[in-house]
Amino acid sequence: MKNLYGARFLLVFLLFSGYLPGQQSKTDSLISLVNTLKADSHKVDVLNDISWAIRATGNFYAAKPYADSAQKLAEKINYPKGLGKAHSILGVLNVEQGNYPEGLEQHFKALKIREKLNDLPGVSTSYLNIGEVYRLQRDYPRALENYNTSLKIKEKTGDRKGIGNCYNNIGNIYYLQKQFEKALENYTVSLKIRESLGDGSGIMTSYNNIGNVFFSQEKYTEAQASYQEVLKLSEELEDVMGIISATANIGNTYFKLKKYTEANACYEKSLALAKETGSKEDILQAYISMTVVDSLRGNYQSAFSNYKQYVIYRDSLFNEEKASDIVRMQMTYDSDKKEAMLKADQEKERAVAEERDRRQMLVIWIGAAGLLLVIVFAIFMYNRFRVTREQKLVIEAQKKETDRQKLVIEEKNKDITDSIRYAQRLQQAILPPEKLWMQQLPQSFIFYKPKDIVAGDFYFMEATGDLVFFAAADCTGHGVPGAMVSVVCSNALNGAVKEFGLLEPGKILDKVTQLVLETFRKSENEVKDGMDISFCCLDKRTNTLTWAGANNPLWYLQAGEMLELKADKQPIGSFENPQPFTTHTVRLNPGDLVYIFTDGYADQFGGPDGKKFKYKPMKELLMSMSGQEPYRQHALLAETFDKWKGNLEQVDDVLVIGIRI
Repeated sequence: MKNLYGARFLLVFLLFSGYLPGQQSKTDSLISLVNTLKADSHKVDVLNDISWAIRATGNFYAAKPYADSAQKLAEKINYPKGLGKAHSILGVLNVEQGNYPEGLEQHFKALKIREKLNDLPGVSTSYLNIGEVYRLQRDYPRALENYNTSLKIKEKTGDRKGIGNCYNNIGNIYYLQKQFEKALENYTVSLKIRESLGDGSGIMTSYNNIGNVFFSQEKYTEAQASYQEVLKLSEELEDVMGIISATANIGNTYFKLKKYTEANACYEKSLALAKETGSKEDILQAYISMTVVDSLRGNYQSAFSNYKQYVIYRDSLFNEEKASDIVRMQMTYDSDKKEAMLKADQEKERAVAEERDRRQMLVIWIGAAGLLLVIVFAIFMYNRFRVTREQKLVIEAQKKETDRQKLVIEEKNKDITDSIRYAQRLQQAILPPEKLWMQQLPQSFIFYKPKDIVAGDFYFMEATGDLVFFAAADCTGHGVPGAMVSVVCSNALNGAVKEFGLLEPGKILDKVTQLVLETFRKSENEVKDGMDISFCCLDKRTNTLTWAGANNPLWYLQAGEMLELKADKQPIGSFENPQPFTTHTVRLNPGDLVYIFTDGYADQFGGPDGKKFKYKPMKELLMSMSGQEPYRQHALLAETFDKWKGNLEQVDDVLVIGIRI
């Protein structure tokens, strides 16, 4: 037993002292050392440690085989603690490689094991990892839910540093959602905890985040005060990169306050420090910031000079790796050809001497003629210089105008993007909260993938007593136009259910059609937009489902057979010779599955021939995964969609909802 612990200590020491990420022979030696260990729990721990250490170097592909080996061995010897850690590491590696569905599945496996072991620190870490995946997928409600769960566990275990980190992560989610007051509240709590622990780097992060909130709120004076705290701490800790970042941020606040002289001074200080450290990214940012300031102050010559430096460093960054390869090739060439080059240099010197003597003789013989040619050439060069100088002035003026227009266009693009992001917040307000959805339909999933930032597809839920109304809707178009129509249609659905108190799906869709048409008739222009929808009403007491559909059907799996309720072939909206919508009734049994969806999934182009996915393969996919848990069905749908789409563009918004009775 003592020898096994000693072997593991040696492995971990070698990993963290830089042994592994070196030459191939060192890696082979380490692998050989691992192979000498007995196949027990200690070897599982060592394999996990190796994987995590390699992951820290950024080589995710090299780290994965060790975590895979740890997982297989842990399963074989029934070592749940090591298995949970292996799943957790595999989850992180998959997420860092952009494979979010597989990463999420691994994290859920780790969570399940750690919950059985009552490993509270591990459970807290798993919830934090799951929240991070949802954050990367911009599913902020689920990210927030998992961060809060992790926070409660850390509070229970008294992990104050972890509590501070959780509050910081929660603040990040609110910041990304532009809920600045809530973000500020959580950042402030995190700061107080970190100050009580004397966590210098954590305090810097909190002050920087608080400064970012104030900056986004256009409270530039308060933002500057926070950034000054970051600068002070960075100087105390001698953190040069922190000083560079804080100085640049302070410059940005001066810029927003239109104190261009002070802003430029900060950018110059940031530039000087960045040059000392060789941080080209910070050098680039300083030069482009100084370019904007000089342009606004009318210092066009300085602005042009700074922009040229920006271009030089930008191109240097782009070509750095290629240049490094060229230097290595040149060094090899120099080493191989050194003797030949020395001989060539000697021959060159002799040739130069002979050429010099010949030119001297030539000057003596044609001195007078040469002088005349020099005078003529000088006149010609003067004229060329004058023309070139005039052309240069014209080009510089055009460059200044181009740069000015570029800055204007970038600002306009930012304004447009910010407006669309705000529209996304408005559209998210019409969607039912995840907490309400899971309370009413706990065994369900929603696969929702808008084509653009905002979408024409949306989902609906309302509950009255034992009745739960839910729907998947597809409005005309996608992006901003589709989102605008979705708001109108969502309001009509709410009105039909809440205000008019209708309970029968067919009559609800009739009323929604009436309300949508009344809204569009208020416009002087003819509006023919509308929506397709699959609308359900589930009586949870009797498991009776009533349903009506506009163009979109309902599928339900009962006794191993996928059955279909066909929709009326007419939309919600303007339609020639409309008919009342038909209400269908189905008696469901516990374990039955119900699927409603829009046409985005089936209409996606992809696969080896670039064709549509179509409804038949979609139905087969749903049947094949019907035995899985809802969260797993969601992951399989996402994985299949991404593999089918490949490098092709997403053609429409996608919405698929599944409910297990």
